Amino acid sequence: MKIERIETERLILRKFEERDLQDLYEYLSDKETVAFEPYDPMSYEEATNCLAERMESDEFLAVEEKMGGKVIGNIYIGDRYAESVEIGYVFNRKFWKKGYAYEACSSVCEYVFRQRVHRIEANCDPLNEASWKLLERLGFLREGFLQKDIYFRKDEKGRPIWKDTYIYSRLNAPAGRDFEEIREREIQMWEAAKNRDKEAFLKVVSKDAVMVCGGYRCTGAEYARIIEEFDCKEYRISDFEVVARDPEFIQVHYQITTSVNEEANQDLAGTFHITTTWKRYGEKFKVVFNMDR
Repeated sequence: MKIERIETERLILRKFEERDLQDLYEYLSDKETVAFEPYDPMSYEEATNCLAERMESDEFLAVEEKMGGKVIGNIYIGDRYAESVEIGYVFNRKFWKKGYAYEACSSVCEYVFRQRVHRIEANCDPLNEASWKLLERLGFLREGFLQKDIYFRKDEKGRPIWKDTYIYSRLNAPAGRDFEEIREREIQMWEAAKNRDKEAFLKVVSKDAVMVCGGYRCTGAEYARIIEEFDCKEYRISDFEVVARDPEFIQVHYQITTSVNEEANQDLAGTFHITTTWKRYGEKFKVVFNMDR
């Protein structure tokens, strides 16, 4: 699949260019960064050849940090059969645990689904916990485990070093649509609270929902009355992830950072961790449990 350019809050995803050689070499030559890749750490010459191939390919996107202009990794997105694509990613370990991989991969998945791709798949080494946890945060479901199905290297006696594989996928429909719908409805819930709109709130939250907020427990209907005096100036949702799903329920976790209008309400401002359980009601979902901490 050809993707020319995607911009996110902190990143630019684009075609590889000649100026990227040093950055590419930096992470492809690092043993820890490529530990789960099907190739060994690259020499400068190998990285030079790799860059030339990637500049000609439509399957690789360089991930550039906006602030410093440095390429910190890449995403692979390759066409597969039956309206499907495969995603892969490698990021410079100096930039791990900063949310860059999630930010980049999330934007690519959203772009791909807008092109009416039916399915995105990914294969992952079970030992690469950070990678498969990222896939699950992105809304992918583990659909298979292949035992000793592949090898990339051999031992000193020339015997294959067999590896296991997790198979993950995310569908544009229905699971992919559910993921996007839940994220949108979380925003609707917060917009209703911000606007002190009780009726809009109860379109998203079941009146019987269990709401645990600031240690206070109430029903959705009771909380709807509380928001009539709610103070929320602005909010920003981040690190949105699906943590559990079945045909009738989806549970999500995210962070929300809020600010308030009145100084007296500063206890409502800050960054909070939210866990929400949504239940399917016909074609829509409603909140049945919500807790902050």
